[in-house]
Amino acid sequence: MATNRGHVDGYLDQVDAGEADRIGGLPDHLLHGILIHLSDTIQVARTSVLSRRWRHVWSGLPELFFLNNTRPVPVAKAHDCVDAALAACSAPTIRLLDISMPYRKPLVPTNYVSRWLCFASQRVAGELRLSLPFDHTRKEEEVLLPLCERLTAITIYLFRILRFQLPPVGTFTVLATLRIQNTDIDGSELESVLSTRCPRLKELYLHSVTVIKHKDNVLSIRSHSIQRLETDINFDGQLHVDTPELQAFYPCVPGNFYISNSPKLSEVIWYSGLYDPTHHHFSALTGRHLRRLKTSTVFSPLPLMRRFDNVDELLLIVSIGKVLHCIYLLVPSYMPLE
Repeated sequence: MATNRGHVDGYLDQVDAGEADRIGGLPDHLLHGILIHLSDTIQVARTSVLSRRWRHVWSGLPELFFLNNTRPVPVAKAHDCVDAALAACSAPTIRLLDISMPYRKPLVPTNYVSRWLCFASQRVAGELRLSLPFDHTRKEEEVLLPLCERLTAITIYLFRILRFQLPPVGTFTVLATLRIQNTDIDGSELESVLSTRCPRLKELYLHSVTVIKHKDNVLSIRSHSIQRLETDINFDGQLHVDTPELQAFYPCVPGNFYISNSPKLSEVIWYSGLYDPTHHHFSALTGRHLRRLKTSTVFSPLPLMRRFDNVDELLLIVSIGKVLHCIYLLVPSYMPLE
């Protein structure tokens, strides 16, 4: 063993002397471009054993991936590995932070999650992806999302209560895409954030989200910038959407909703549940000429189709017996759906 170690030390000395490590002679930004393709920051960190030159190269990476659900890392150490890597990170700005914890026990304590979100708020100027495993024992625990003024996209699979830790002033200045899934969320806080703190938000995805602590029967999504809305929320009241720039609407599980002011609406995707005009309202200010409509005969689509005067593209899933067939129709523009 000692002999092997001596050979390794001798090789590393040659590498450090510039006799063998031609790749290591490349500038850091080129090495970062190579290492990023490994898509696993823990594996990238192991390149530090190659030589003294490589010891700190990985810590300057502008993208950090912790995809522990696909890598055989000891589960008990997974979140500690993330903590250690973030502490060693020397890049002043990170354009992508992607943390996906193993879908197995032991589960991630909330204090770890809070530290990762704090790191994202301070260092990430780009995209944040955070996925945690399901844990019914921690379902009632709250995770605070701080103000992240440089994030352009947030994707969170949390399985806990998401709260917004926001100062009296400040916004998610450049946030364009927000995805929240498998999370409980305070309805009043969500309303406030969407209406006053996300001036450039274009895409909003709420999947398997339970609305809690809401004072009345109406959850309002008011935004002057949202163009695409996909919603699957567990809420007994009505969803009120006031989004003048809205172009695409996808109610994954259409509960009660009222679209009050979306004259630019041009795409509707409707694959779950029957359309019922008494519960699903498109106001007179909602566009009636669709560029694309996707639906299925399973849900008796004619009432929905008749809500719009014209459809350019119709994607219809047709049920014949026990088989579903996909029919794609290009309908001549301004052809009424009668």
